[in-house]
Amino acid sequence: MKSVLIADDDRVLRKLISVALEKASDELRIFEAEDGQVAIDILEAEKIQLVITDINMPRLNGLMVIAYLNVFFPTLPTFVMTAYGTSRLKSKLPEDLVKFYHKPLTVPDLVNDVLAVLASEMPHKEKAPISLVNFLEMVILEGQNCTVTVEAEGVAPCHLFISRGVLLDAVMGDRRGEEVALETIFRTDVHFSMEKGYPETIQKTINRPLEEIIDASAPT
Repeated sequence: MKSVLIADDDRVLRKLISVALEKASDELRIFEAEDGQVAIDILEAEKIQLVITDINMPRLNGLMVIAYLNVFFPTLPTFVMTAYGTSRLKSKLPEDLVKFYHKPLTVPDLVNDVLAVLASEMPHKEKAPISLVNFLEMVILEGQNCTVTVEAEGVAPCHLFISRGVLLDAVMGDRRGEEVALETIFRTDVHFSMEKGYPETIQKTINRPLEEIIDASAPT
């Protein structure tokens, strides 16, 4: 029996997906979470084979769940439900590990995709499905107020302070600004985490939009 975790604060949609999955297969065990913190608690306690998560949830949101998965379960298939356009991201992400669904979504299509992924033999992947730069693009799309902390071996942690999807500052030790951001966002040997909000003392030192920095500096 395989286990699926559904994280969404919309109880009606959560139940619709849960019931549809249970009707589609008696080989599934369904876990439900009304917010990101409950989802992480379940991930820590149970062996989950696939995660379905909304983005906007109370306490911890779906982006925080994705950041958690990036560190602890980087090859776990993840379906992300969002009301925002994701064509830019979809073109960059491995479809066997990450899928996006626009709300309002068609539950039967979602169920068919879940069954297909669970029935497939997932190849072993050492690389996390969502890179830091892809994650930051999601933060932009969702207009988040947050602090993204990026850690890599041999260097000080870098803190990216973001207001409504706009990068205010990047701080690494006693260095800060766009140069620090550029050194960080395209690294692949990193772990990242996300917290709500940022210190009130943070001031804007980066003038270019984050998406412009990403586009101008993306490896070719």
